[in-house]
Amino acid sequence: MLSGDLAKHRVDVVLREHHVALSACSALARESAPSATGAVRVRWRIDSEGRARRVRVTRDTLRHRPARVCLVQTVDDMTFSAPLSGPHADVSYTFVVGEYR
Repeated sequence: MLSGDLAKHRVDVVLREHHVALSACSALARESAPSATGAVRVRWRIDSEGRARRVRVTRDTLRHRPARVCLVQTVDDMTFSAPLSGPHADVSYTFVVGEYR
């Protein structure tokens, strides 16, 4: 989910660029519980300079604290395209571990 003046594909490009780091977060859960499955929805705001702000988890069915913390820190370190107009854009993205349904 995206609100604000920023194209979704621009967010997707940055997430793909950080695929290795995001996968490492998922691996934390799988290492401690190989059959771990679940989803972690992360919400953040992209400010006028493209920085991720107010990164937080809004839903967590994975229930693995180290993976959740890793996802939040990884997103917090990302830089996105700045919104085309307005002061910010809000993003909500669900990261899935395993074959979660």
